[in-house]
Amino acid sequence: MNSVPFKSYFWETVPFSGKTAGTVEFQFVCLDAPSLEGSPADCTSFGSANVDGKEVDRYASHAQISTFLRDVDNSSKLKLFQELGRTLQENVLDQAGNFSMLGPTSSVWVNTEGSGVPWLHLRIDTRPKYYHYAPFRSSP
Repeated sequence: MNSVPFKSYFWETVPFSGKTAGTVEFQFVCLDAPSLEGSPADCTSFGSANVDGKEVDRYASHAQISTFLRDVDNSSKLKLFQELGRTLQENVLDQAGNFSMLGPTSSVWVNTEGSGVPWLHLRIDTRPKYYHYAPFRSSP
């Protein structure tokens, strides 16, 4: 994603579900978001957010994913995406790797947005809230 030609962008993944697990390749888009350029990071909207009793990692100096991916070292990038994978594994999949916690037909969307809250955070949702790329808004 370092070669994305936009200064600022929204990152959106294809939705996935129990029906598509193992059959649909992971895909994402980066959409030009000039409205995010120059936005100062503001993590105060999240306060002391907790996920499963763990404090959310704060990337306080990054308002969006594009600056984060350009500015940090590879180990920090890896940590972010490993944490995303762990969170999905623990909260979406059951022990056997099935989507039973949501139901076999439920879908999950993962994206970044940042227009309302200028602080890097990855959204995991059961609906395509704040999705801009129309082909990824539909359930699989």
